[in-house]
Amino acid sequence: MVYDVAIISVFLICLLLVGSVVGLPVYLVCRYVTSKSSADKEEKRWRIRRLFRAFWPMWCVLWLGAVAFCLPLLGRAHEPARRAQCLSNLKQIGLAIAMYADADSHHRCPTDGDPPTLVGSLRLLSNVVSSAKILHCPSDWNRAEIDFGFDKLMTTNVSYSYVPNLIWHDQPDSIVALDRINNTTEGSRWTPTGNHHDTGGNILFSDGRVVWTTALPSALKDKDGKQIVLSP
Repeated sequence: MVYDVAIISVFLICLLLVGSVVGLPVYLVCRYVTSKSSADKEEKRWRIRRLFRAFWPMWCVLWLGAVAFCLPLLGRAHEPARRAQCLSNLKQIGLAIAMYADADSHHRCPTDGDPPTLVGSLRLLSNVVSSAKILHCPSDWNRAEIDFGFDKLMTTNVSYSYVPNLIWHDQPDSIVALDRINNTTEGSRWTPTGNHHDTGGNILFSDGRVVWTTALPSALKDKDGKQIVLSP
């Protein structure tokens, strides 16, 4: 983040210096020439005025281009903070799943039926947590932030994928939830449409750990070894 901000700052300073070096002399020359009142220089004055009038739109276009160039860099500068918030969300999801599993006699993670559904399984967490905001990744621009309870939960406002039919803490390396992904095989990578684009994603394991990784460290499987993932 610091590196990106430094790049933006240097770029804007250089742009300001170039504008001062180029723009100010042109402005002063135009003002000087157009201030002459001699009749024989009327045609020349009008040419300079046209040049002067054309200069400022070009200058505005230059600044608009600079802003358009800097906006993506500013977005990337905030990405580490959003990634940290995403990691915190998955930790809270893991805590909610652990509380749900502790209340189950077989320590099963929430699964609503056979076949299981994403929304139905996640709604079972309403028994142990009241806010559904933890199900939204701040980097997921494709979905609106959740500002209501679990009763209005839909696939259009959930950011995370979920592996159903697991026993909490039975196999600590089992992946329970993670940034939205559609592939289940080991080594699969996130696509440009993922929460954090194709840079990687946060993963919640069955022992409560949450780590950032660029590819799946293991296949997404339920307790019976079936490869499965529920994704919005």
